[in-house]
Amino acid sequence: MRLERGAHVWFNSPKVSWTQGTVTEVSGDEKKVVYACRGQDDDELFQGLLERDVHQFRPESLTEDVNDLLHLTELHESSLFNCVKKRYMNDIVYTNIGSIVVALNPFNFKIPHYQDDKMAEYMKEGEIIEKNLPHSWAVAHNAYHAMLNNQQNQCVIITGESGAGKTEATKIVQKYLCEVSCVKGDEKQKEQAKLVGFRIQQASPILEAFGNAKTVRNDNSSRFGKFMKVQFAKSGMLVGSSTVRYLLEKSRIITAGPEERVYHAFYQLTAGSEASRFNLLAQKEHVSLGKGGVYKIKGVDDAECFKETAQAMLDVGIEPLEQDAVWRLLAGILFLQNVAFKGEEKCIVSTDGKSTSSLAAAAQQLAVPLEGLEKELITTTQKVRGEDVVKNLGEVAAAAGRDALTKALYEGLFGWLVDKVNEKTAGDDACTQWIGLLDIFGFENFAVNSFEQLCINLTNETLQNHYNAFIFEKDVEECRAERIDVTKVSFDDNTACVDVISGKGGILALLDDQCALGKGTDAGFLNDVNEAHAKHPHFAKQRVRGSSFAIRHYAGTVEYATDGFLEKNKDTLKLSMRVFIRAEGSDFIRLLIAEPPSTRGRAPTVSSFFKNQLKDLMCVLNSSNPHWIRCIKPHPAKQPKMFDGVSVMTQMRSAGILETVRIRSQGFPVRIPVEKFGQKFSLIIGEAGVGGNALGNAQRILKEAAISSEQAQVGLTKVFLRHEGYTRLLAEYERYCSVLVLRIQCLARGHSGRLIAARMWFKRFEEVLELQRKLRKQQTELLAQEAKIREEQTQAVQAEWERIIASERALRREVELVRLNRMATRIQRRVRGFLDRGIVLLLKAEIARAEEEYLAQECLAEARKAMRAWIEERRKWEKGEKERARAAAWKEQQKSSEERRLNEKARLAERERLKAQQREAEKEREKEEVRKHRIAADRRAREESRQNKEQALQKSPAVGSGCRQKGKGETGFLSQLDPISLHFKVQAGPWRPFAGTKRLQQQLWGLWHRGKRCVSGWRSRLRSNCSQIHLARSPRSRSTAACHAGAKPSSPVKGKLIRLTTGTLRIGVPQSIDSQWNALTILERLLPSLSAAIITFLELRTHLQTQLCVDPKFARRRERF
Repeated sequence: MRLERGAHVWFNSPKVSWTQGTVTEVSGDEKKVVYACRGQDDDELFQGLLERDVHQFRPESLTEDVNDLLHLTELHESSLFNCVKKRYMNDIVYTNIGSIVVALNPFNFKIPHYQDDKMAEYMKEGEIIEKNLPHSWAVAHNAYHAMLNNQQNQCVIITGESGAGKTEATKIVQKYLCEVSCVKGDEKQKEQAKLVGFRIQQASPILEAFGNAKTVRNDNSSRFGKFMKVQFAKSGMLVGSSTVRYLLEKSRIITAGPEERVYHAFYQLTAGSEASRFNLLAQKEHVSLGKGGVYKIKGVDDAECFKETAQAMLDVGIEPLEQDAVWRLLAGILFLQNVAFKGEEKCIVSTDGKSTSSLAAAAQQLAVPLEGLEKELITTTQKVRGEDVVKNLGEVAAAAGRDALTKALYEGLFGWLVDKVNEKTAGDDACTQWIGLLDIFGFENFAVNSFEQLCINLTNETLQNHYNAFIFEKDVEECRAERIDVTKVSFDDNTACVDVISGKGGILALLDDQCALGKGTDAGFLNDVNEAHAKHPHFAKQRVRGSSFAIRHYAGTVEYATDGFLEKNKDTLKLSMRVFIRAEGSDFIRLLIAEPPSTRGRAPTVSSFFKNQLKDLMCVLNSSNPHWIRCIKPHPAKQPKMFDGVSVMTQMRSAGILETVRIRSQGFPVRIPVEKFGQKFSLIIGEAGVGGNALGNAQRILKEAAISSEQAQVGLTKVFLRHEGYTRLLAEYERYCSVLVLRIQCLARGHSGRLIAARMWFKRFEEVLELQRKLRKQQTELLAQEAKIREEQTQAVQAEWERIIASERALRREVELVRLNRMATRIQRRVRGFLDRGIVLLLKAEIARAEEEYLAQECLAEARKAMRAWIEERRKWEKGEKERARAAAWKEQQKSSEERRLNEKARLAERERLKAQQREAEKEREKEEVRKHRIAADRRAREESRQNKEQALQKSPAVGSGCRQKGKGETGFLSQLDPISLHFKVQAGPWRPFAGTKRLQQQLWGLWHRGKRCVSGWRSRLRSNCSQIHLARSPRSRSTAACHAGAKPSSPVKGKLIRLTTGTLRIGVPQSIDSQWNALTILERLLPSLSAAIITFLELRTHLQTQLCVDPKFARRRERF
């Protein structure tokens, strides 16, 4: 169904998966429709969305919360995704979808309704869990009771990617089965069942230590698959278990990727208490332990884990001597990986101390002769004409042989542990039925996929084929029970994809053929595969990367790199090494290394062994009733309450959950109970549905909506619809609803209007009359108040206007006073600057006169004092004092007067000497000024000579043209000026032109007038005006600009020219003294106020002052100031 622009939809965003949005653009034809949608949450636009990525939004999809996703009204990826996400954020991590339990890893073991104390509530229910929430306990409960009631073996298939929680889910199911089997029976049977259950649970730490490792995705990733049969007696009592392993990752024994580790057991041994007993080195000294660069796991104590593993071995029944042999073998493998070789053709063990000592330690731990082990590592034995010929190996081949021996020993050890656990937990003859737990690796698609990923994905493809058939049969059975015609319903079978890998002539068969050849290569294998399956619909030949091929799986296309396929498929442990180990090794090691094949023919390969295992597994599954637990990792960060929609949907597609939706969509995905269907859509048939039965009404609804039997069918209890039919039915329902709503609204509004009018008329009539009386009275009062307010407002506005006018006048006066004050201040600064020297001289003269007056007053005071003393003495003499006293006093007075006279004479002589020194200093300054004037005159003469030469080269256009031609010198007006034109620098940098000629004229005219007003305060007057002012760019510029001030000259003097170039101002001044003096005055007033640039004019002022000082009229001019 083609959606219209503006429709509210679910669309598959590449960032968050299914989200709400709006269609903004629709393009394409009927065969291929392309949409552009804008997200509702982030308002981001997504383009290029196909029809399968966009789905019509249903409001009920936001509120539906069901324990079984098949009970959703419309089963679609969008509704499924929204329901699972909402439940996960509410800490409900288990959801059913038919026979499947979708388990999202919560990364939180403290959710209340999932604690072990809630297990009893599940056990109290009957044979089928209906009241409690979905859980792995519910799967175990249903499988256990189905086994007892139907006398049929059950199987629980647990899949998921690394870190999704498969191992924990397996433990949960094991624990529940152990508990539920002990509910009935006598005490002895319960104790026996608990002991068996305890051993089964204690086997998990052993297999995890030797079969799990840290990967980038999971800190405890299972690197093997296992199928455990939990065995029960006829009464339902637990009696034993049996485990089968699948495809152990042998490369993990010797190496690991970045940020990963090899198997846990190696780290537990080196960190445990037994490390010193086996002479183990530090973890960083063992080469294989540091291949991934990680030695520790956050929150995990390897030493404590070693104790738990050792205790689990004892609990299961592995004796201490057997444990010692296990740990000793691990130590031997660690030392064996430290052995290095050198030599390209004939290699030897590296002579560094670490390799030789590690080889000796490995031989000791493996209990084999050192010389024999060294020989088998660096040589090989071949039969030539019936005789054994020893050939030396290169270092690469020797290292490959060492790794092959390590892998064979560890794989044999892991198989021995599994067999030992089976031996200790095996059931007796009373075992009649079992429940299988398949903990298998999920679908894998990495950046580089190899042989292991091909085998893993083959397993998932085969299991998906089994699941599709089972789900389709269940779906068909439900339809047939409802008497629905399903003859035209089919589903896509993936048998072809399974056959292209494992069938006759398939990829694995071609791989075995290449391994059987003596000189088979990976390139030859790839060539055979491309030739055999080039046209297969599930096969894709890679053109970009020549050493790979691709397979279109149900979960997506996976590219496989063929490098190393043959080596991984072969049993690379050479025959002589196998014979040597079995002959020289201990009894324990002989159990680990299988005997060499005694018959001729093809050697067994990993793929052939795996195919046989897979075939046996499928036979077991087909003979049992399956249950599924699909484990999902909600976010790569492995933190609670974090949900990555894209990752979750990818895992659901890989786990086959979305395949259920696809199978349903090929049939009738929308299934609604007949009663609910009639209640919701009865509006379509109206009164015809009243009193009829539900089935008949459903038929009439579909007929009225014009929906054919291919789009919808009515069963016994449900109505089955396809997406197209359901969408059309909803559209008809909405159309009918809109018509009825409009009709109801019209009737209701008309009726309510009439009722309201009838009830309120008389009451409102009286109220209106009373209201009119009140309004008239209030209107009169309001008019009076309004008139009074209007008068007051008029007065206030008038007063405010007068105040504003007065304030504006005061402000203008203040502005004028400020302007006048500034102008007066400028004039005062200029006047005071010129009068400073005269004031200083007057002050000095005044100081001198004051000094003279002070001396005169001092002498007068002394004279007066002496006179008063003389009068006093005279009085004493007159009174008859002795004559000798008077004579002595008189002599003393005469002596004092002589001293004062001499002091005054010396003071006057010192003053005359200082004045003579001042006159000498004045003469020296005058001489220095004369010398400076002469130097300036010489400089001016040289400048005049240079200007005369320049003027001789210039043409002489009309006077006052004010224009300089490009590249042809200055104008005739400039040639008429004095040869005393000066240059000085502009501090503001390169000149930039003014906004326009008119504005420049206004600025220069205003500057001239302000200068004239400033100078008019002086006693002298300007005898000439600025007749022309010429402003131009640098001679380098192509264009010129000129501006004429427009003032008419008041004298025949030609005037002054000011020329501004880039960095230079050139001024021409006539020779007359008055004009030079006026030029100096104008420059001192005009240049500081020039707004275009800050100009330094000291050189020009100094030159003009120097020239004026030479002239004899300068003295008279100075006296005026």
